[in-house]
Amino acid sequence: MSKRNLYLVQFNYKYGKGIIMPYSVGVLWSYANQFSSIKKAYKLKDIICIRDEPDTIVDSLESPDVVAFSVSVWNYEISLAVANKIKKQYPDCLIVLGGPHVPDKVGNFFIENSFIDILVHGEGEVIFREILEKRAILLDKSDLKGIEGASFKIDGGGGYIRRDRMADINIVPSPYLNGVFDDLMKSDLDWQPVWETNRGCPYQCVYCDWGSNFVTKLKKFDIDRLEKEIEWFGVKKIGFIFGGDANFGILKRDLDIAKMLVNENKKTSGFPSKFRVSYAKNSTDRVTEIAELLHTVSMDKGITLSVQSLDEDCLEATKRKNLPVESLSNFVKHYQDKSIGTYTELIMGLPGETYETFLDGVDQLLSAGIHNSLAIYNCTILPNAPMNEESYMKEWKIETVRSPIFLNHSSPSQESITEYEEVVIGNKLLPREDWINEVLFSWTIQSFHALNLTQVIAIAFNKIYKRKYSEFYKELLLHFANKEDTTIGQELKLTRSKVESTITGGDWDTFIDEFGPINWSIEEASYLRLLSQLEKFYSEIRVFMIEHSLTHDINLDLEILDNVIAYQHEIVVEYNDTNDSVFVLDYPIHSAYKEWLMGREFELRKRKNSVTISNKDKYDDLEDHAKRALWWGRKGSNFTHNNITESFVEVLVS
Repeated sequence: MSKRNLYLVQFNYKYGKGIIMPYSVGVLWSYANQFSSIKKAYKLKDIICIRDEPDTIVDSLESPDVVAFSVSVWNYEISLAVANKIKKQYPDCLIVLGGPHVPDKVGNFFIENSFIDILVHGEGEVIFREILEKRAILLDKSDLKGIEGASFKIDGGGGYIRRDRMADINIVPSPYLNGVFDDLMKSDLDWQPVWETNRGCPYQCVYCDWGSNFVTKLKKFDIDRLEKEIEWFGVKKIGFIFGGDANFGILKRDLDIAKMLVNENKKTSGFPSKFRVSYAKNSTDRVTEIAELLHTVSMDKGITLSVQSLDEDCLEATKRKNLPVESLSNFVKHYQDKSIGTYTELIMGLPGETYETFLDGVDQLLSAGIHNSLAIYNCTILPNAPMNEESYMKEWKIETVRSPIFLNHSSPSQESITEYEEVVIGNKLLPREDWINEVLFSWTIQSFHALNLTQVIAIAFNKIYKRKYSEFYKELLLHFANKEDTTIGQELKLTRSKVESTITGGDWDTFIDEFGPINWSIEEASYLRLLSQLEKFYSEIRVFMIEHSLTHDINLDLEILDNVIAYQHEIVVEYNDTNDSVFVLDYPIHSAYKEWLMGREFELRKRKNSVTISNKDKYDDLEDHAKRALWWGRKGSNFTHNNITESFVEVLVS
């Protein structure tokens, strides 16, 4: 008897030549293929993960008996489109859908998507194996139902039984060690593994489907398995690893795991080279130690300090708990001392947050010294997140729009399939216009402050004249709102138009031809465009500073202002910065800036000094600059010069 043809599908986007490995379907097959009944009945034909036109994909299939998809927000639509075409061409083929985007509340799913036969809910390895086994012994291929954890088209998808999680996840073999991905790795793509050391999340944030009452308990993979996987990454010369844990650093053993990664990196001359991971939500001394360790071999990708909101009402409404801002500040200062990049996250549009409390939260972070790599995201509704409960949506009067998904730094897609996400654009405390203003304020904070076009200026203004950061940037927006003849006014108009278009379903992507085939976020796009107009930009900022000071009766020292602006301009990394630069200031702005960043006081007194910037990086072209200084370097603050010295000697100026 010939074997049945099995296909596993997990579409991922490419980032240049880089693509994330289809880990979810890999572990499905790694587990199922242990069983003799599966080996006897099925042949795994292909793991399909590269996006293409549905017709092209379906034409490549050979008499499929079972096709199983793992779906997330970034591949849901293409998965359904391909599944639909498969069912039309191969009506007897069993179509299985699993993954985080499979709705726990099935509702009318099978009516609206009649080409899907089975939905797998939750942890899928055991469920999928039982589906395959039952499929292999049934005479009537359509008569498949009654498996815990799955819902079936044949019975309308109603009331499935939630399956308990695996007591021991080590029953699932490693797909890396048993060769599941060997064929994929024969291509010339830059494969980037997802690496699980544990499963589960103890937190229950309502906007997230990672943690729920069902998966709060952490389940650990054996340390011996992890050590062997690390060795595999080294042997295969894996560059980037994406950590699959929700809270790396939450367990004592995570430090030992980091040590194993570092040792392998040293043994294999640099592989794996980078480890990108979601660190424990509440940063701890252990996370700090892990970050320092990874930093010793340049393996770290920056430390994420997730706060999402600083408003107590919002935190209560979203079941979120944060460390005190003071503790976050101490961690940031420590990382700065060690030259370790930090990455702080906020979310716009959360229930319980108002426009003013959001601005206050940003102000708290900046006042605490959290300046670089402040990332502010849209709130999106995930199918199985508690926020998506009908009662919760009604209580908070949450308004959403179905918007094309934004995948920052992906390659612009030429395919016919668009992926979508549900973006929150308002709630009972955040009217739509307030949401627009919130996005614009966030754009200003990220493009001007976090990316350091005006960070030094804003910090100096705060320290010398005690102006709140939020007031400074809010008024900067107001100042340029109707000044379309300025570079900043043009960017603001362009950005506002982009934001307003998203309310009717427009996309968030921005493509700029001279910076390569890359989708940029709105703040990065503005930053890149402004780089070519810095002289005019800083002239406009100077005018704003003067007018702002007059409005608020601030006795502005123009000499200090000009020194600050000159320093600010010089430290921005430009494409054509090919030589070291030396410039003279009347005030020690560099020393002041370093002290202010660390939260220390500094009395700014007149003292002539020479500032030298050693320019170590040379860029091939604008695209190279955009990638290295902004895309790859954003978390490491590579968009500003870091090799700066200041000497207090009298310098003759003609």
